[in-house]
Amino acid sequence: MSTLVPGPTRQPGPVPRRAGDREARSRTVRAVARAVSAPAGAFLLARTLLLPLDRFDARLPAAGAFADVGCGHGLLSQYLARRQPARRVIGYDLDPRRLEAAGRAAGDLSNVEFRAERFEASGARDLAGVLLVGILCLVDDAACAGLLAAARRALAPGGALLLHDVRLERGGWVLRGHLWRERLLARSGFTRADGLFVRPGAWWQGAVAGAGFSAIEPFRADVPLHSVFNWICRA
Repeated sequence: MSTLVPGPTRQPGPVPRRAGDREARSRTVRAVARAVSAPAGAFLLARTLLLPLDRFDARLPAAGAFADVGCGHGLLSQYLARRQPARRVIGYDLDPRRLEAAGRAAGDLSNVEFRAERFEASGARDLAGVLLVGILCLVDDAACAGLLAAARRALAPGGALLLHDVRLERGGWVLRGHLWRERLLARSGFTRADGLFVRPGAWWQGAVAGAGFSAIEPFRADVPLHSVFNWICRA
């Protein structure tokens, strides 16, 4: 497996102490802002403030190994690692520029690493959690099914899949605005996408069950001006 370690002089820092929500967000934002351009930093600041990171943290185990699939600049990876030092978070992404920035930003953390490889080909096993946050809407049905199946294989007994994605509703200006933003981000190159795939709830339930998950626990984690759903899935 190929691990991306930006910079030959990067040294792993100490395992962080446990941080509260506000401190973890603040430290994550400051770290990432130092590693990216000003426009990217502004967008990532807004994203960090808007995402219900504390709700994600509360639904996940406090210890163990986690895979953050499609981690991008590593915001979620950093945040979860700072909240619970007993977590080891591995971020997977295929964009070397974002991974390089993510590695620089997380240079003070020894419980975070980033890998430039496909999660479904990584052979990861015995994970406490897999995070699929806002990425399945960017891949086609076959790739979506492959990622869900890989998540099921990688999880240890009792492990949790955190699924946060776009919810298909009947019309509505919130959904239309959300789709417009996703298309803009994909066309600008800020996110990598095969397209934009918005699916009904019945499709999601079938795909999750088909991957081997038998229990779905919905939870509330709204994002302002976004149309999303949030599930914890277990075998």
